[in-house]
This record gives sequence, C-alpha cells and structure tokens, in this order.
Amino acid sequence: MVAAAMSCLALGSSGVATAARLRPSQRGIAIAEWAMAAVLGALVLAAAMAWLQSSVVLAMSQRVPAQLQESSYWLTQRLDQLITNAGAGGVHPFGLDDPALAAWWPKALPGTGRVASDQLLLQRLIESDKNDFDCEGRRTAVGARQISRLFLRKESVSPLWALACDSGYCDDSGCHALGDAGIVLMSGVNAISWRALAATEGDSAARWIDIESWRTQQQTAAIAGLRVALWTTSEDQLSRARRWQAPENWLAPTIAPVAERRVQHTLEMTWELSHAP
Repeated sequence: MVAAAMSCLALGSSGVATAARLRPSQRGIAIAEWAMAAVLGALVLAAAMAWLQSSVVLAMSQRVPAQLQESSYWLTQRLDQLITNAGAGGVHPFGLDDPALAAWWPKALPGTGRVASDQLLLQRLIESDKNDFDCEGRRTAVGARQISRLFLRKESVSPLWALACDSGYCDDSGCHALGDAGIVLMSGVNAISWRALAATEGDSAARWIDIESWRTQQQTAAIAGLRVALWTTSEDQLSRARRWQAPENWLAPTIAPVAERRVQHTLEMTWELSHAP
C-alpha cells in the first residue's frame, strides 16, 4: 500500500514537472497568435479606413459641384425676377433717368472681387400691390420706384466674396434705404461681369459690350438684352488642390489658372429686356 502511494506521488510529480516545462512554450504560441491577430486586425482597419476616406472624397467630389449647380439655379430664378421686371412702368431699367441714383449706376468697381467686377442697378415702378416685394423681402408702396443694386462684397464670416442685393425705393420725397450691405444672394462669387446687347455707333448689328461702356458711351443705342457672367467657388473644400482655368468664352477680365481645394465654376445667363430703354 505504501509502495503504491509512493508510486502515485512519483507519477504526480513527474506530470507537474512536464506541465511546468510546457508552459513557456505555450506562452510563446499564444503571443505569436495574438501578434498575428493584431497585424491582421490592423490590416483590416487600414483597409476600412482607406475605403472610408475614398468614399468621403468621392462623396465630396460629387456633392460640392451639385451644391454649386443648385445655388446657380436658385440665383437664376432670383435674377430672372429682377431683370425681367426692370423698367416696368416707363422708368429707365438701369435708373439712368434719375441723377440721385448716380452713385449706384452700372459700372465697374475697382478692387471688388478676385478680378474686376461690376455693379448693376435695376429699377421699376410699382403699379399694383402684386409682386411688390424687393430683393430684401420688403414691400414697396404703389407709385414708388423699387431700386435693386447687385454688387459683390466680402462675406462677414468667411474669406469668400458674395453676390449681394441692396434694395430701396424712390418717391416724391427722395430715395430711401439704399447704400447698405444688402443681403447675400449667392456666396462664393469671385467675379461678376455684365454685358449689354446693343448696336454701337456706325454699326447696325447689335453686339455685346460691357455695361459701363454702354452707359458712358452708347446710351443712345437701344439695348435689347442683358448677359451676366459669374465666376463662382464652392464653400466646402476638397481633400487636395485641383488645377482650374476659365473657359475660352469667359466674358469678364482674364482669370489666371488657379490651383485650389475649392471647386471653381463659371456661369452665364442671358435675358431679353422686356422694358428696354
């Protein structure tokens, strides 16, 4: 009995010793497995991050141009309402029949925009209480002339330029509410150029000339249409800079090629003046 007990004790001691000898080896295998799992996990995470980043870049590259197009479409509607009504009621569409508006007559404004840009003044006589709201959302009294000035100014919360509209009115007591910062119609407008369709002296065919030249030199020539060219830029930025240059038919002063993270775009719109002078 004692011999059997001693034999079992000897076997137990041998098993413990064997387990003790295998433990470091098992630890090494566990560390290797953990390291391999960590490497595989890092690779999977890196692949997922790369896919996510490419997806974000792709989404931005699609969303930003779409935002510019939507903003341009909305601006087209706003300008269409202002320009098609300009001159209604027998007044001059550009306010040239009132010297009190001379400071806001159509002209180029030095230092405005990233390239030389124009301002444009539009007016109409309010003959009824229908469609009598100005570009700032205020009603104009019947019998008064509604004035709208389109110009570029710096944004208050960003480094971008914006197309703004300053509105007011003129009546028997004078002109009122003009000369302030107005409201922003579209943010990210780098430049704006206006052209008038008119026949110049000695030329029976009408051609597009800049609005200030028409005002200062060709007022006697009937103006049949109005065209605007805008250079716009996105508010959001892409992940890297992209090279861009203006199209060959850009109407405004020359734009040097740029490389920026903001998306660049040009827009042109043309109107027939229903109430041409």
